[in-house]
Amino acid sequence: MKRYLYWLMCVTVAFVCLVGSGSGVCASEIAIVTLSGSGEVAFISIEEAKVLKTIQLNAPIPLRVAVTPDGKTAIVTCDTGYICFVDVAKMELVKILNLLSGPEQHGTTLQPNHFEDVDATPDGKTALVTEGNELGQLFFVDIETVELSDEPLMIGDGGDTVIVRSSGSEAYVLDNGDVHIVNLLERTFVTFPQPAGTDEISDFALTPDESRAIFIDVDNWIYLLDTNTWSILDKRQVNEDRFTEPNQVAVSPGGTVAIVTNDTDQSITFVTVGPSSLNIGETIEVGGCANGVAFTQDGQTAVVALTNTSLVKIIDVANRQVKATVQEKLGLAPVGVAIVNMENDLPTVNAGPDQIVFDEVTLDGSVSYDPDGTIVSYQWELQHRENSGCNRTAEGVGPTVSDLAPGFYDVTLIVTDNDGAVDTDEMFFTAIGCKGDFDGDHDVDGSDLAKFAVNFGRTDCPSSP
Repeated sequence: MKRYLYWLMCVTVAFVCLVGSGSGVCASEIAIVTLSGSGEVAFISIEEAKVLKTIQLNAPIPLRVAVTPDGKTAIVTCDTGYICFVDVAKMELVKILNLLSGPEQHGTTLQPNHFEDVDATPDGKTALVTEGNELGQLFFVDIETVELSDEPLMIGDGGDTVIVRSSGSEAYVLDNGDVHIVNLLERTFVTFPQPAGTDEISDFALTPDESRAIFIDVDNWIYLLDTNTWSILDKRQVNEDRFTEPNQVAVSPGGTVAIVTNDTDQSITFVTVGPSSLNIGETIEVGGCANGVAFTQDGQTAVVALTNTSLVKIIDVANRQVKATVQEKLGLAPVGVAIVNMENDLPTVNAGPDQIVFDEVTLDGSVSYDPDGTIVSYQWELQHRENSGCNRTAEGVGPTVSDLAPGFYDVTLIVTDNDGAVDTDEMFFTAIGCKGDFDGDHDVDGSDLAKFAVNFGRTDCPSSP
């Protein structure tokens, strides 16, 4: 079997937030990392290179992950007969499908014990899961009901990588070098034998137009194949002394760059992909046994999981260098990688009505809310129109600000939600000075009492028209 004989695997998904577009939506990419050593999944902000949250899966040795096209559900395979379903937005485990217990209840009499890869159909309804042992079953799982939707296919000695084509009618399954083309409508398959001249295939990936595939084998060869004929268009060998045990390969969204991870040499190699050719580029150190790899949506950043050092590296693709390292609160043994684009609704902010006050104001942001989460921060900025030295700040939903200088204040309320999205609202108030300051000298003393006494009881005040 290929890389999944390693007991440690991982998944990654990237997270980038765009605020201030005026659309009311924050577009996001996050990194979800399966931690095989601790049985967890970590959600990582790629932009900040930090762990947002880690959840326990209650299933040992999580391996690979796929995310439905709508970005709502992550499906995680485990090396123990479990398939876990995770709500990406809530970062919560939803359900576990356990095929170790009573497999006949799920439409199969053959009990799986080693799930490998997973991919979702374009409509988000079905997950395809490969099995890595000698049974070689391909499972079809209904994502909504979390049950098997059909009888598994017996595809060979043990399925490895699975990729569903964008049409949704076919899927490719790698099986010890052979490629099975699965008809998803009829649940049948045909097999293209392992291309001549290749050694044991570790992994493969498709170019974005799906016209070509990149294979990597255990002898450090990288192949470019035509997916219509499965004939080899080009092949290149990486220096054996430098690059051993190639493990996974990912192709950039633009289709021009591939990254191959190396499980033993603590490095990754960049490959330039042409229409019919490959060129081996830089090999860089990453500080651990590299396994999983995936590109962000713009192709400028990649995420690499390092199993033995329990690190995740953020890679600057253009400059071929490590940009950041994620380690704190990560957990044990990340390995495989996937990237998802999410959307976060911006919070709706309300700074309250305009006011006229003396020398103290109570602000009110309680009407503000977040439609898909919670508001975690309220920041108030009070700007005096005539004297910036009288500017004030405050925090909280309804803070009280005292000892205000008289004058006009422009107020901005800045709220931040639990996903880091920010929105603002403004209000205005006039401070007329402290109560009892009848002589206008900004304090209350005996002269104010005298001023009040002089005017107390007057009957010559002008009447309202």
